[in-house]
Amino acid sequence: LKGASFSITPLENIIDHSSINLPELMLETNDFILEGSIDESPVLHSLKGIFRIRNFEIKIPEGLSNEPEIENYLERLGIWNNSFMVRLIQIEIDMINESTGDFTIKFQTPFLKILAVGNFSPQQTGSATPNLVLHNTIVEVTPIALGIRKWIREWEKNNQELKRNGATIILDIEGPVEEILIKDFW
Repeated sequence: LKGASFSITPLENIIDHSSINLPELMLETNDFILEGSIDESPVLHSLKGIFRIRNFEIKIPEGLSNEPEIENYLERLGIWNNSFMVRLIQIEIDMINESTGDFTIKFQTPFLKILAVGNFSPQQTGSATPNLVLHNTIVEVTPIALGIRKWIREWEKNNQELKRNGATIILDIEGPVEEILIKDFW
């Protein structure tokens, strides 16, 4: 999908105008093997794929951005023009068999960059959605906006200093997605 754009102006009030621009959305899969029947949950045996969104932009209505709580969040993120931009969301999956796989997740905005690389085990128990368990997963968080960096420093003062490589925060995580454990933390 390329060049999608949506625009809303409630009751023709230009102050509440909102728009979403989606220049690129891509989903590519290879080696996709799914087994099952209509009356039981399918089992995913193999999958290689990439999901990517580039330069996704949401224009926040002026009326909403003037709300004190929303205005505070936007200011912290360094958003001054009511335009929330996500430069890249990319998920790469290489599911080797029905019980193990590798993944890479990239999330890039003007205020924050996140890179997560690791292994996962889908526990396909017959339910519609499998339980995912992460293994050997490293998450790198690079705060760009001054407000984000300031918020993280305040959090560290009240909690625990985060492991870093320069300005980048390094998190070593594992466990079920519902109860992720951060190694060497707390």
